Amino acid sequence: MRGPAEPHDHTAEKHNAQRVTVHDGREAKQVLPTTMTHLDQFIQWGCSAELLRMKLFPNAQEITESVGCLAAADKELGDELRFGASDVTCVVVGDGSRPRTAALACCRTKWRRVISIDPALRTHDATAMEEWKALERLELRKAKIEETTIDVDPALDSAVVIILPHAHIPPNKAIGALRLPAAVEAPTLRIVVVQLPCCDYEWHDRCVGVAPDVIYEDIAMASSRRLVRVWRDVFPAAWANDAVGKGAAAPQVRTDYPVSCSINRARGWRRQLPDRQSSTALVDAASWEGVKLVLCGGAPAHDASRRVLRKRQYAKAFGDPERRVVSGRILKVPMLQARLLHEVSCQDPVVAAAFPDGPPDSVPPVYPEDVARKLLDLHIAQTADEGGTADDPAAVALKASLPVGGEGAVATRAFATTFSVPRWLVEVMLREVGAAGAFEYFSLLNSPADVALRVNFHRDAALTRGVVAASLLEDGITASPHPFVPTALVIARDDGKANIKASRMWREGYVEVQDTGSQLIAAAALPGCVYEGLQALDRAQAGNAEHDPPAKRHKMEPAAADLPPSTAPLRILDYCCGLGGKTLQFASLCGRPGVGTRGCAITAADIDADALRELPTRLKRCRLSDCVTARLHPLRKGDGEEGGDGQDGAKPLNWGAGQHAQGRKNVALGAAPCSDDRELYDLVFVDAPCSGLGRLRRRTDNRWRLPPSDLETYPAVQLDILCKAASHVAAGGTLCYATCSINSKENQGVVAAFNASPAGTGFRPDPLASAWGADVAAALGVGGDHAVTLYPHKHATDGFFIARWVRAA
Repeated sequence: MRGPAEPHDHTAEKHNAQRVTVHDGREAKQVLPTTMTHLDQFIQWGCSAELLRMKLFPNAQEITESVGCLAAADKELGDELRFGASDVTCVVVGDGSRPRTAALACCRTKWRRVISIDPALRTHDATAMEEWKALERLELRKAKIEETTIDVDPALDSAVVIILPHAHIPPNKAIGALRLPAAVEAPTLRIVVVQLPCCDYEWHDRCVGVAPDVIYEDIAMASSRRLVRVWRDVFPAAWANDAVGKGAAAPQVRTDYPVSCSINRARGWRRQLPDRQSSTALVDAASWEGVKLVLCGGAPAHDASRRVLRKRQYAKAFGDPERRVVSGRILKVPMLQARLLHEVSCQDPVVAAAFPDGPPDSVPPVYPEDVARKLLDLHIAQTADEGGTADDPAAVALKASLPVGGEGAVATRAFATTFSVPRWLVEVMLREVGAAGAFEYFSLLNSPADVALRVNFHRDAALTRGVVAASLLEDGITASPHPFVPTALVIARDDGKANIKASRMWREGYVEVQDTGSQLIAAAALPGCVYEGLQALDRAQAGNAEHDPPAKRHKMEPAAADLPPSTAPLRILDYCCGLGGKTLQFASLCGRPGVGTRGCAITAADIDADALRELPTRLKRCRLSDCVTARLHPLRKGDGEEGGDGQDGAKPLNWGAGQHAQGRKNVALGAAPCSDDRELYDLVFVDAPCSGLGRLRRRTDNRWRLPPSDLETYPAVQLDILCKAASHVAAGGTLCYATCSINSKENQGVVAAFNASPAGTGFRPDPLASAWGADVAAALGVGGDHAVTLYPHKHATDGFFIARWVRAA
């Protein structure tokens, strides 16, 4: 390693320009005027347009800082570590909410992997996160550097490049996150550090006791802080001082390294963390602000939680524990409002007189601020902040009274108070499943729903659920195969907060988050029985496949007898595709493991352009872009009727000046499927808009935001959609109708009306047991029915309904 160079200013020597005075909020500085070198270079790069579209760079300062970091690495690392090297791991710490520098490194280098680590990473923006994770070789970690480890294998990496773009950590902490194999003795490795120091961390001018090799001011950065420090190789010093972890052993990070200047300490610039009392007060203030938005302003609970936690004063002060507390209160107080209001009324006669019949009748219920505050205070004071489960004393008492209470008004009021649900919902469930069934259903309503994954078997011929579960376990996620759904993995309940989208299996399209009930519905729509083939494949390979991620083992080609039966390409119309979860499942199930071809051509149509815009990104991640056509059309306008425009008012999906279509050229966009020529399909799947009664556990306050009148108005809309969709079924083709509701008027009522309508002529019911197979049908208790309802309390899924017909040949 070269000896440390004396600090010097390359730019000042090269450009003998007049310095100007700028103010950075703390002091006046004499700096050189900014040049446009980095900005011009960025604009000329082919990746710049895509990176800007992905909202990675909000301003010129961020662009020039990221380009300056890569420029420092390119200039100082030498020919052996230029951007074309593939045996380099890059770690970027301090990119902020957007992985800007890491993404730029992915686009401009061939380095083996680029890891972006920052606790402020913008994970709440699901659309942006999916696009960022789709970048090849990019890994995102929302964590503090001291809370994560980076495994480095000298057999794969000749160097580690650490970039600190204004990171609020000393370089030593980044070195301490590295882990080498325990068996390695004196490895040949190089650790390079590029630092843009800022704030209180300017005085950290040593890395494991070593001074920087190069120090200069980069005048092409549009920033008042543009000092750059480069250490060409600190590995010898880190190895000698045990600053790098070895195996499971933690590194011995020293704190007594000498520093050349402690002026920032003397000035008292070190940030003082709030004490516990002030932190608790801030959590309470944020909780009240969110609860007030929901209970007094009628805002959705999830939206209120996001809005509050994004505020500057809370985003800067809260860590993950505080965020979970605030979010939990904002979500649970509206969910449990009937129970909390009942308990407050028992203690406060004024509240009891104001709300004699429970929560207000408005949708959603709106309370005075003083009452909303009392509900929140009671929720905070209670030791168990969740009520209305089967083990709750009030629920136990209610269950004992069921044979006596029956279906009368007293039982209805008790149900509504105990489980914190509207009375009309109690009446609906008593009508649908009886008192005992309603008790079981409501007992589950206030507990978290299971998280299920669907395995994309088309991605690898040798893929099994055991292989995927083993890979997820490496990412800290515990998943087990579902007992009778052969495509499903169930996440352990204690791993409910696991970051599934940070796992390699999700990033590379091997799994998709999808409820087991939704998986069953989509599988039942396809002709034949895809489950039997997958069960045979799963059984045949469960004991043979290595429990390693697919990319880490040799390709395994199963024998032809092990594969699901070959299926001719199907023409499928997903008539109300929404975000496209079932579209993805159709495409995956129609793929043939071991061959990688897609046995279907799917048209995904919906009236929601925003929902369809998410579909190409998901298709690309799952490697399914070549078999799906996304189309936008109004399902309830025109549709060939007199006065229509011949295209049913349909228009091609506009991706926005072609920008959203970049990288998605295989996703065809065109006119809606409901044209005059009446294009016919082998399968038409109608996942109709509905009340969503089967998925109330997924959105905690939806029970209070759903108008009861919707249960009466939806069936007419659903019947209209189903009748129009039926006209696109080819002779001998299949028609499926599905909802995520357990309301019989939206389900069996619509089916009966369709069978009696002219549109239903020529369609015969098709039993669902043949589609699911004997094992799955027996587990669900399905006989020869062509219409089945899945209940949360009976089948351990979300609530769904499906009916299937076949058109006469």
